[in-house]
Amino acid sequence: MAVGDKDLELLARTCGKDLRSLRIHKSSEDALMYISRYCNELRMLCLEKNTVVARGNGEWLRELALRNMVIETFRFGYPLDTYDVKDVTLLAKNCCNFSIVEEWSMYVKRTETSL
Repeated sequence: MAVGDKDLELLARTCGKDLRSLRIHKSSEDALMYISRYCNELRMLCLEKNTVVARGNGEWLRELALRNMVIETFRFGYPLDTYDVKDVTLLAKNCCNFSIVEEWSMYVKRTETSL
């Protein structure tokens, strides 16, 4: 199903606490911020083909790291070295059952040794 940013905002605000899985292909940084802020029970978040993620400022990732403690699968598909190491590490540490793309786990291991 194709939805726009306004639809994602409405979905996050009204049903965010009930959502468990999201796959987002195209969205704005604002839409990702709404998802991060209101969808605190997501078990799976897939952003592999989201072009905004590749060039965004990362505020949404910080918000996700602070608010969601139950993510099990986070599919990213872009290099994480453009984001704040603290946000990436916090997200990985806060989520008890965390399986991620191999590239990310290598990144987190590398950053933990440099902290």
